[in-house]
Amino acid sequence: MKYPKTWFILPTTIYKPNDYIELGQVITDPRKPFERLAQPLPLEGVLAPRTSPSLEWSATNTKTSESSVGIFAHVVNIMTAEASGGKSQDETQTWKAALLETRFFEISEDPTYVDRTTKVKAVEEWLKKNRRLGKTVYMIVGLKIAKNPGMVTYDGSDSSNLNLNLKATLDPNGVVEGGGEIRRDTSNAVTYEERPEAAYVFAYRLRKLRVAWHNKFALGDNKAGGDLYGLPQGKIDSEGIGKGQDDDSAFEIESVLCEELDFGESLPVKDKKFEAVDEEDDSVCLVIKTRG
Repeated sequence: MKYPKTWFILPTTIYKPNDYIELGQVITDPRKPFERLAQPLPLEGVLAPRTSPSLEWSATNTKTSESSVGIFAHVVNIMTAEASGGKSQDETQTWKAALLETRFFEISEDPTYVDRTTKVKAVEEWLKKNRRLGKTVYMIVGLKIAKNPGMVTYDGSDSSNLNLNLKATLDPNGVVEGGGEIRRDTSNAVTYEERPEAAYVFAYRLRKLRVAWHNKFALGDNKAGGDLYGLPQGKIDSEGIGKGQDDDSAFEIESVLCEELDFGESLPVKDKKFEAVDEEDDSVCLVIKTRG
């Protein structure tokens, strides 16, 4: 099945908007959107980011495997499961008063943006260095953001390491601010509450870039040709100097195409994939929880 959108989810609150994960930035590993090659070029004019209306979101007991559940609900489920360690069979989770926002841009409105991006020094150098390996890059074209996040509450019957686990899940660097507390009532049930300090990115969309190369020293018809792997070994330039497959300086980017569909469906089975409902427009989308 071809999905109109594919979202990679981030079950943590550490990545703030306009910081390590931004629209238009280029990455080399689809599982690590925070490791970019360079700052993204400005998105202006027809490429100006579009923002969907913010949606109020709150839920209790979101656990379900049905595709009717939204993307953020899946993120909540994963974070709570990681925090609790799956120890409690009688647990409740509540996320209150989150505002969900979707940001995206239409790359087809100005295809030159892709060309200009691959001419950024750090991006071009990485592509040349990895040309013979057939590697390419990915561009972030959509983000989902939880704004004004409210209180996160977990109720369960096992308090073992719950405080530390939930803090570590919300922010692996241990910088969750806003304060939290853990308490036990007379029924021996445990409740832990934490409030993320600021807005955070919880999902992103990618498009794969396809790069075609040509050997600038090759003679005849081959001069304007080439593909991702370049020209055959040992082509001779006009001065009789061999400029072959192993000479990165002999190659330059001929063209760059951005795939029309979101990237992700072709990832291996180790990456968990499931259907969900996009909160933005109620469409069915593919959601991916990657495994490094």
